[in-house]
Amino acid sequence: MSLATRPKPTVHHKKRQAGHHRHNKNYVRPYWPYLPMLAIVGIGLLANQVWTADSMQAPAASQPLTRVQALTGNQTGSFLAIVIAITAAAFALFVFRHSIRLHRLINRGEAFVSQNPWLDIVTVMVFTAGFVLTRPNGVIG
Repeated sequence: MSLATRPKPTVHHKKRQAGHHRHNKNYVRPYWPYLPMLAIVGIGLLANQVWTADSMQAPAASQPLTRVQALTGNQTGSFLAIVIAITAAAFALFVFRHSIRLHRLINRGEAFVSQNPWLDIVTVMVFTAGFVLTRPNGVIG
């Protein structure tokens, strides 16, 4: 009497059952900083709405061109250029780190991102603040 063994499952069957992934400690672990990042963007949009509503009540002749100029009192645009450069760098870093091919190539998967969530939170905070600060006064959107 021969022993009957189960046939080896095919790759298609393994993929259907999600058995082809490595199930290490990072496999099922969720990436929690997406919630704070969404909250930062939401607070930034809310601040933009509130700041726009407040600036609509002031006379148009006394308003500086942008909010950075209103905060610093400088009309030359040098602070505006610095804020735009920092905002663009933070946004580029965020997009660069989250692009699929470069993300896998440089950071070796999602282990780096899951171990360093504050880097993503800080970059989202920087480019949200840059967006809010570079909006012109009196313009909604």
